[in-house]
Amino acid sequence: MRFFRLLWEREVQELWQRPLYWITTGIMVVLVSLVFLIGPIWAHQLTTLAWSLSAPNHGQTVLLRQAVQHAAYAEHLSIHWVNPRQAAVVIRIMPSALFAQHIIVRIVHNPSPTRAWIVHTLMPSILSERLSHVPHMMTLWQHLIQPPAVMWNRLPSAAPGPPAGQVGISLSLVMIVFLMLALYGQMIMYSVSTEKVSRLSELLSVHISPSALLLSKWIGVGTAAMVQIVIIVATAGGYMTFDPAARIFIHTWHLQYASWWLWATMGAAFVSGYGIYGTLFLSLGASLSRPEDARSATGLPALGMVMSYAAVFYVMNHPVSGLAHDLTVIPPFFPFLILLDEGLNTATTVEWVLGGALTALSIVGLFLWASGQYRLTLYHTPTKQRLRFWKH
Repeated sequence: MRFFRLLWEREVQELWQRPLYWITTGIMVVLVSLVFLIGPIWAHQLTTLAWSLSAPNHGQTVLLRQAVQHAAYAEHLSIHWVNPRQAAVVIRIMPSALFAQHIIVRIVHNPSPTRAWIVHTLMPSILSERLSHVPHMMTLWQHLIQPPAVMWNRLPSAAPGPPAGQVGISLSLVMIVFLMLALYGQMIMYSVSTEKVSRLSELLSVHISPSALLLSKWIGVGTAAMVQIVIIVATAGGYMTFDPAARIFIHTWHLQYASWWLWATMGAAFVSGYGIYGTLFLSLGASLSRPEDARSATGLPALGMVMSYAAVFYVMNHPVSGLAHDLTVIPPFFPFLILLDEGLNTATTVEWVLGGALTALSIVGLFLWASGQYRLTLYHTPTKQRLRFWKH
């Protein structure tokens, strides 16, 4: 156990001593900081909503637009009034014997307001206009208890879906996990093959079994990667917690969906992904006879990651389809899709339990395969090659 701990510490310290490790960590921290520093400025200057609102006369139109502008401003949103052909949300107040008896809302693009938000926003101004034209005080109560009817018309192309900010943050976290798995997977494959060719592994195997030796390297590299993820999450969490401008930016762009649970899911996604792809890269590194062959051996894990990449975009466009749920429980896809599903609020208990169980079994199987490949190539080196090595 002592040798295992020492080898694990050696792997972590070797990565920490590399300037490239801290350079990439610093780049990621800077990128996260720029998002939270520049994002609020950009969001404040950008018109977020293009709407159209028309009432029976010009004065009522101006009054109701002001009410909507005021309600949107309280939520840090900006409304840009355009003609109906260019608008994402079209609100028409139909003329009738009683002002605003009907409100027609036509949704062209998402995100869109709710019925309750529309009525709550327009109601005070509508009631004021109604009361100013009430001919008799006896009919006053009738106008107060008759809210306008909202007729909702949503185009098929504007089917309900997650806000753009929610999709953006979910996809960004998936891409971070994707890139880190590719980086650390190739790193561990090259490290295993290099150490094996240098015969250092044979010397270490005198004190520790090849399986434990391989496990210590796998866990050591994974630990260094998790430290990098923790630093990224801590940076984002600091802005989300202590920067008021960042909190406004988060609310405006629906980034509140990036809750701490989603960040924790990102960690779980990396752990499960590193378990699948890390052991796959580990197996390839254990089977290589030369480190130079590492580049040509990445085809299998690269194929799995490319297929997962395609599955991510399918699930993003069809989050609640049966195929999306089926793909999520498949081990090579599980790390990426469960993170995306959590970001889109479509993850289910079955996906977590079944996908997690199948992924764990796959990790165990791949590690056993890697251990077998490692023993086979470690102790079955041609005799002439061994004699040449020990002679020098």
